[in-house]
Amino acid sequence: GIVDSVSVSVNASSSEDYQNTCQSVFGKDAYASIIEFIKGCRKRDIEVELTCLDFVGEKIISEVKKIAEENSSKFRMRHLNVVG
Repeated sequence: GIVDSVSVSVNASSSEDYQNTCQSVFGKDAYASIIEFIKGCRKRDIEVELTCLDFVGEKIISEVKKIAEENSSKFRMRHLNVVG
């Protein structure tokens, strides 16, 4: 009841891609945790928007869009250093 929607910056389609792109302090487990968070939100009827930065390339962008579709979530492309 308190949270209606979340936006999740994904930027990768695998644990390895995520770690290479984002260099998470949580290491190789970060990506799987993000995917589980998205699924958990959807199970609770929380609206989810997955975002992806444009510099990761068309292949990864397409794969992130697919992840959004598979999880009944929205997708939004973001551009590095563009706010708003």
